[in-house]
Amino acid sequence: DTPAAFRKACHNFVYVENIGCEDNQAGEVGDDAELDKLLLDAYWQLVGDNDSVYLGDLGTKLKQLDSAFDPRTYGSASLKKLIINKTAQLLIHDAREDRCYVRLANAVGTVKATPKKGKGFAFIVCQGEEFYFRRDDLLDEKQWAKVKANQKVLFQRSANITGQHRCDKRYCLYRKMTTIFWY
Repeated sequence: DTPAAFRKACHNFVYVENIGCEDNQAGEVGDDAELDKLLLDAYWQLVGDNDSVYLGDLGTKLKQLDSAFDPRTYGSASLKKLIINKTAQLLIHDAREDRCYVRLANAVGTVKATPKKGKGFAFIVCQGEEFYFRRDDLLDEKQWAKVKANQKVLFQRSANITGQHRCDKRYCLYRKMTTIFWY
């Protein structure tokens, strides 16, 4: 249990358990929710106009955000394997021999309810989670009139957490999503 202040003071902190580890040999498997948040934070700080981030830049940004970040903590020998095997938020695309890029993964969901008149927001349900979106999140705001309950949509998740919603007798966080592609 290394103190957080010490880890943050280091430019590159490596847990002893991770030295010499390969896939699925890490001493302690990290928290998937923490991993997704860290990956998405790094992605959103780097993303440009084309929605893709160079994998090497993502790795550098992850180390800047958390000097103790190491894919081996999550049971993967490399960042590329970590993204392929451990997260549904991002995916590897445009992989070439010498480089590859990362982008947001698409998800399929269902509109929870037709938005009420005068309300500029709605929810998409995907794998038991609710994702909040606003009228201005749509690629074309004219689509807002077409948003109906039980409509299937393809969308991309984002890292922005915007509020709390009562569900299953506990509070869970809305996840704001970015882009909707209608079927």
